[in-house]
Amino acid sequence: MSELILAIDVGTTSIKAAVIDRGYRVVSAAQEPTFVQSPRPGHREIDMHQLGQSMGRVLQAALSPVEGTAIAGISVTGQGDGAWLLDRHAEPVGPAILWNDARAAGTYATMRECGDIARIQRTTRGSVHPGSLPVIARHLRSHDPELLDQVHHQLNCKDWIRYLLTDQLETEASDACRSYLDTADGVWHPDIFTDLGDLPQKTTLPLATAEETRPLSTTAAAQLGLPSGIPVGVGVMDVAAVGYAFCADQIERAWAVVGTTSFVGVVRDDLHPTTGNWMSYGTPGLFVNSLAPMIGTPLLEWARAFLGHSNQSWSEFEEFALTADAPTHSAPLTLPYLAPSGERAPFVDPSARGSIHGLSYSSTPADVARSLYTGLALSIAECIAELNVAGPIGIAGGGSASDLLCQLIADHSGSTVERPSLSAEAGMIGAARRLHHALQIDTSDLVTSCEVTRFLPQMSASDRNDSLTRLRRVRDAETPSWNLLAEQPTPKGH
Repeated sequence: MSELILAIDVGTTSIKAAVIDRGYRVVSAAQEPTFVQSPRPGHREIDMHQLGQSMGRVLQAALSPVEGTAIAGISVTGQGDGAWLLDRHAEPVGPAILWNDARAAGTYATMRECGDIARIQRTTRGSVHPGSLPVIARHLRSHDPELLDQVHHQLNCKDWIRYLLTDQLETEASDACRSYLDTADGVWHPDIFTDLGDLPQKTTLPLATAEETRPLSTTAAAQLGLPSGIPVGVGVMDVAAVGYAFCADQIERAWAVVGTTSFVGVVRDDLHPTTGNWMSYGTPGLFVNSLAPMIGTPLLEWARAFLGHSNQSWSEFEEFALTADAPTHSAPLTLPYLAPSGERAPFVDPSARGSIHGLSYSSTPADVARSLYTGLALSIAECIAELNVAGPIGIAGGGSASDLLCQLIADHSGSTVERPSLSAEAGMIGAARRLHHALQIDTSDLVTSCEVTRFLPQMSASDRNDSLTRLRRVRDAETPSWNLLAEQPTPKGH
């Protein structure tokens, strides 16, 4: 029997494909940038047909060194949230509006004031922010009702990719619970659609389970040079797929992702709505208890450009940051909330903005660089503390390649950070792992099948507590200025 899995992961920065064997080794791989459009400030969109063309190219490129008959199946994962909307002919009503789009920030504030955000959270138990589908739908109802009235199907990124491969329209709980699905019982409740009044329940798709498969369509098979009918896994959204790579179904195992944004999740079997956010994990009876800050590697990219080091490699920029004086209580402190749509974890505020505190004439550019790395690490450490994570934390995403960032996360969280050698491809590997299980293919364990680099905490518990306390106090003092700047009138003539 064939044992290779063709995996695809559609992220915000890039779309990646790989052929993965049962030992979770990458046999071949390909990727290309995801073309995110920004037609107006704060807007983040993807042309869904263009994305489908990119999918075809990267899948073909990953397959090129491999015989098509060696592929056992195709696994799919991708970014979550946003608005991926189709008309009655299963055609996009417009570009997909992404999770990091900021156009609905004002709508979010209004919905929070009137109680609609709390209403959504009572059902989904999850994070709601300006890039969530219910908030975008409300914004469209006010600003583009004709477009919203064309919507016949609501789905998510991986569902669109799977539809292009199988011709079957359906969704899955790890994505659906980020919009209107009840995370606890896994069903659509009519009352939430009635209460909100923006999208009717008839726009929802049938629910499939994560380890079900669908046959590859004849058309897609011909394009890819694969046998028609090979299984395509339903899969889970990207952060849950990363978790499955590291944790499988082990209770209380935790992981972090540092990519376009960050994420901290832990597998749990007892849903407590007061602790963090919750989402379906894809395994019956298990949930992901999580917090997902809006900040990630773009903060470091901004820092490198802002400080004039764009021509340096990342290792060189890290070395520059490490030339800063040893951190003290008087070192600059960064509030790293630079995302246009504000922040969503461990607090939610669409007006949140970044700032650097404690600068003096003695502060150096290296001090600022180290402060920005530390600000990102503190944000993740704060989420780890809020979720009461115990034990080591697996780390993935582009930011996981940074030794400095991994060490700072370990220092400020008090947790050992584990970076497997294949962590950069953890989303695809997790999706492949689910499909291997669905196809009953015996596999190795990811963590024991590859080299793992471990970062041990080197900061004392008192210093660690002081750093989080300092962050929270400065943030509390700064919050009124966020609201003041958000309310600032536009100058005449602009």
